[in-house]
Amino acid sequence: MKSLFLFILVGFLHSNFSMAKTVSKTSKKIQDKQVQSEGVAPMPVLKRPTLKPGQFTALNKGAYEVFETKIFNKVQLSANCFRKSNVPRCQAFEISKIKVKDVVSTRPGQTNPASMHCDRMSGESIIAFDHLNNEYDYCRFGDKSLVDSWTMFDVAFIGKTK
Repeated sequence: MKSLFLFILVGFLHSNFSMAKTVSKTSKKIQDKQVQSEGVAPMPVLKRPTLKPGQFTALNKGAYEVFETKIFNKVQLSANCFRKSNVPRCQAFEISKIKVKDVVSTRPGQTNPASMHCDRMSGESIIAFDHLNNEYDYCRFGDKSLVDSWTMFDVAFIGKTK
């Protein structure tokens, strides 16, 4: 009785394994044909650049960009805001000073309020990483300047920074 059970079990496992291999091969063939017919290359795996302390990286149009930040009046801004002087001259700084009366409302499970505020201020919310692979939320504007999203949110709604 035990040997009959083992015989059936082995047969069942073998047939399922063979079927899984066939499905996998078929799936790969379909993907290859789709890539050939549509002329679409498979997505390359992007490797993050090696960073030094004080540098950040974020995806921008399919490639990683590296940037540095400076703090001015407790607001973390991208270094390109300080090109010609020690006082920031960029959209990120000007927009980060705007106070807003109505609060961005969120519900559990929705996006974070700092990111929503960034979008509302005509910025693009991005996720950046530092040299230790810590994640940060930045807001990018048309002139390529960046500001820490949570600092901008705090200034806008609470009137103070962290």
